[in-house]
Amino acid sequence: MYVDRRSTRAFRPAPAEFAELGAASVTTPEPGNASGPLSSPSKHVIAVCEDDPELRQLIALKLRVEGYVAFEFENGEQLLDWVALERRMGKPRVELIVTDVRMPNVDGMEMLRCLSFADMTVPVIVISGFADPETVEMAFARGASAVFDKPVDIGFLALKVAEFLTDPEKRPPPHRPSAH
Repeated sequence: MYVDRRSTRAFRPAPAEFAELGAASVTTPEPGNASGPLSSPSKHVIAVCEDDPELRQLIALKLRVEGYVAFEFENGEQLLDWVALERRMGKPRVELIVTDVRMPNVDGMEMLRCLSFADMTVPVIVISGFADPETVEMAFARGASAVFDKPVDIGFLALKVAEFLTDPEKRPPPHRPSAH
């Protein structure tokens, strides 16, 4: 299931749509070729925050294949330390964050809260094995742009990343998260 802030309805692609998304998502453009449904400039920097190493590596690999720079973090604490360092150096580069909800140390919800205090307004895609209505509502209240249920369709996730980064009409509206 996928939910974004622009609508209150959940979206689960039909099997035929999954096939189309899967076919589009595995197409890798030739080097230097900017065409293709998910092509993107290599300048887009994405942080992938997930405590499951296999899922984290799979998401990061898919994003790298699509032409993004993907940094991997085991938990929200690592990501927040990196963001703070980037900001101190005067060059915050992260343009989108993909994060799990339940992680050790600093979880996804606490990370969203901290990002809101730091005035970070990048899109955040939350993935969760526990995406009940309360979790979805809390994620949006804290600034999430979209919420995905696990297991995640990696091709569809990559499609949403591309939309949020390249198409202003598909990007969720700016949101000032609440701190609760």
